[in-house]
Amino acid sequence: MNRFEALEVAMQLVEAMPKVIEQVARHDKNMATQMKDALGSIAANLGEGSLRRGKDRGYHYSVAAGSAEELAVWVRIARAWRHVDEQSYAGVAEFLDRTNAICYRLVNPRP
Repeated sequence: MNRFEALEVAMQLVEAMPKVIEQVARHDKNMATQMKDALGSIAANLGEGSLRRGKDRGYHYSVAAGSAEELAVWVRIARAWRHVDEQSYAGVAEFLDRTNAICYRLVNPRP
C-alpha cells in the first residue's frame, strides 16, 4: 500500500492530541472545539487533496496548512494559559512541527 507521508504524520498528530484537548476542555470548551475542528481539517484536507489534481489539490493543501498553523497557535495559547501541562505539550509538539513543515512544503514546493 502506497502511503501519503503527510497524511500519516497528520494522523500521528490526531492520535497524540486527545489528552491535550481533554485538558483544554476543562478550562475552555470553545478553545477545545476550535482545536478539534482545526485538527480534523488538517487530516481531512490532506486526504482529499492527495486524490485531487490541479488547483483543487493546491486548495486542499493550503487549507490543511492554514489549519495546521491555527492548531499550533491554539496549542501555544493553551500552554501559555496553563490549560495544558508541559508533558502533554511535549507529546504533541514534535508532531505539530512536522505537520506544519510538511504542509508548508506542499503549499510552497522547492523550485
